[in-house]
Amino acid sequence: MMSDFAIATKCLIVNEDNKYLLLEKTKEEAKNDSCVSLYDIPGGRLLYKEDVIDCVIREVFEETNIKLTKNNIKKILNAKSILRKDGLHLVVITYVCKVENAHIKLSKEHNNFYWIDESFENLPPWILDTIKESNI
Repeated sequence: MMSDFAIATKCLIVNEDNKYLLLEKTKEEAKNDSCVSLYDIPGGRLLYKEDVIDCVIREVFEETNIKLTKNNIKKILNAKSILRKDGLHLVVITYVCKVENAHIKLSKEHNNFYWIDESFENLPPWILDTIKESNI
């Protein structure tokens, strides 16, 4: 039996004050996620024949209006296999990048954004783990 499968990229964005960009998804955007929290970091699915670095650059721009370059992207933090509520098997590759003077303009997929540190309340465990792995 064949199931749906996709690859996605995420990006932990760190600003000049060493704060992390946290997005708040709309309820519609979050309805099939494996995590019940509306909090997320920028990212999305890889297009057919798209390079993974180009995917993270495109997705960050689409969701936040931040223009990354390959020089902003510091390293891969992790790669995780996730099974969503809708049955989609998703492999997520998470990068970390450093930005300065970011002016956020959210896509319609998100309601709000925050620059946070590890003490932000109610962070999903996967985001807290990602922050701890970043070492930036």
